[in-house]
Amino acid sequence: MRPRRRTASFVTAAVFAVLVAVAGVWLGWPSGPAIPGASRVRQYDVGTRACLLTGATGVSEPVAAAAWAGLEGASSSTRAVVSYLPVPGPATRASAQPYLTSLVQRQCGVIVAVGPAQVAAASSAAARFRQVRFIAVSASSVGAGVTRISPAPAKLLHTAVQAAVSAALHD
Repeated sequence: MRPRRRTASFVTAAVFAVLVAVAGVWLGWPSGPAIPGASRVRQYDVGTRACLLTGATGVSEPVAAAAWAGLEGASSSTRAVVSYLPVPGPATRASAQPYLTSLVQRQCGVIVAVGPAQVAAASSAAARFRQVRFIAVSASSVGAGVTRISPAPAKLLHTAVQAAVSAALHD
């Protein structure tokens, strides 16, 4: 009888070891297929937003494209969510104002305005929306509470917008 007890305890121990090994492999197995490019996905700080207000052509115009590149650069260093909104129709302060207000309602902490109508709307709204930092890409003077960045030279506009947006987001 003794040989059977030894065999039974050996079999029980072997079965237990196999079960532990299977459980370890099962728990360590990836939960699903790897998503291509998942390691390159940027994590955003969804509470931090910077927005660009442009003319009807959006970011296809060179000055707006350089400003957009600056916002994207600021996003990569601050993890802020960035977006842009073109103002269709006639280029007037009155037509740009509702679009600027919608950016405020979207909780954009920084709004960059490109184009004379958009800059005029930002200049007139800065006193009303003190919680928002306004940056205007403009060759002429802007209203109080608005940071002005000169559009010339175009090569430096991207860097200037990136620095101004990054500084405004860190305040």
